[in-house]
Amino acid sequence: MIAETSKRSVTQLSPEIRELGEQLLHHQCWFFGRDIWHPSGNLLIRFGFTRFGAPKGQDGGNSYRLVLDECSEIVIWGFGIFLGDESNGGVFIKRLGFNPKVLDTARLELPISKSEQLPKRRQPVSAMEQRRARALTLRITQWIACYEKWVDNTCGTGWRRRCLSDWESATMAQDDIALGWARLQGELEQF
Repeated sequence: MIAETSKRSVTQLSPEIRELGEQLLHHQCWFFGRDIWHPSGNLLIRFGFTRFGAPKGQDGGNSYRLVLDECSEIVIWGFGIFLGDESNGGVFIKRLGFNPKVLDTARLELPISKSEQLPKRRQPVSAMEQRRARALTLRITQWIACYEKWVDNTCGTGWRRRCLSDWESATMAQDDIALGWARLQGELEQF
């Protein structure tokens, strides 16, 4: 269980840091989508994710699940990211709008191909929910840092440069993204 010493919540992040989180996750979801099409094969699968396609005849994207340990998992889509932990429930962060929502479940029944198919989620209200949302959000940022390090070691820095050059909507440079994740992680660790 996550230690309950923190007094602030992820919902109390400054508007500037929330905007940074939104930009970072928007770019990260783009990266995940590009990693599927890497010339050497799907990087998400190589990393250990399991792909869940949209049910036949239904619109929507794929789900990718990575079991982190016996008690937790991370699921990614083009529309956001989920981290569930059996001791702390789950948190979902939508791609646009860095506003972590809590779920009462730590495991998702996949496939889920649209955000509307996710279980009920809500703003963290109680002090305990707020601490858990912050801790799970911090864990997401830590996991992304590990994943990005693996991508860099596996593909070289040129892959992320190529991902960004292929995207007309990119608003951040590769170095700014890495520094941004470190800054967001530092902000969350202060809570």
